[in-house]
Amino acid sequence: MKTPINDTLELIGRLDVREKMKNADLRIPALPLLEYDLQEIMHIEHRLPPEAQLKDIIHTAMISPSGHWATCAIKWLLQGFPLDDDIREWYQTCKKNKRVHQRIRQAAHRLFKNQT
Repeated sequence: MKTPINDTLELIGRLDVREKMKNADLRIPALPLLEYDLQEIMHIEHRLPPEAQLKDIIHTAMISPSGHWATCAIKWLLQGFPLDDDIREWYQTCKKNKRVHQRIRQAAHRLFKNQT
């Protein structure tokens, strides 16, 4: 079951959470946003704190040992999230994650291969 978008936004916007995390890792409680289609999230990006922008959330997911979050991040890339050199570098770590479904890794490989 997906965490409601507004619940996630409320959590990462709470001052006490931001102070506890010292604004460094607000990307972690924002990871559930990756479970939604990219188009559903693009319109709320302006509501995210500067420490947890969409690209930052993708970074956290792609370098995570969790296959689930890395898979969700790759799905966003396949849905059209803009690729750049940072994301290409993070992909080098992510593609070795055997917890990411092979089908998703192969789709990501084709995506990055076509972008070079």
